[in-house]
Amino acid sequence: MGNIAQKMLNAPEKAALTFRQLVNSYPINSFTLAAQKRVAEIVRDRFGNCRQAIIEYEKLLKAAPDRPEAPEAALEIARCYTELHNFDQAAVEYRALDSRSGAEVSLR
Repeated sequence: MGNIAQKMLNAPEKAALTFRQLVNSYPINSFTLAAQKRVAEIVRDRFGNCRQAIIEYEKLLKAAPDRPEAPEAALEIARCYTELHNFDQAAVEYRALDSRSGAEVSLR
């Protein structure tokens, strides 16, 4: 999987498509969750589309709410809402993360 990402780094559309195909073709496991995370990262970082990144991170959360990947996905959702200047929803997401993880989350 790392090789795919590295080779397709300059072709984000193709990389996102490849990762989506992986997610859709196999049962939920650490590889498909990593692929879903990469789709979200590509959409956010390469395309600058936080709205779509939120959808992609929510897919990861829905697929594996109790997996170790979930808190990071929830944090990225909150960050995207902050970037979109939707501070009320960002606060909701940070509080939800706080209640899920039991850790202190700063709203700064």
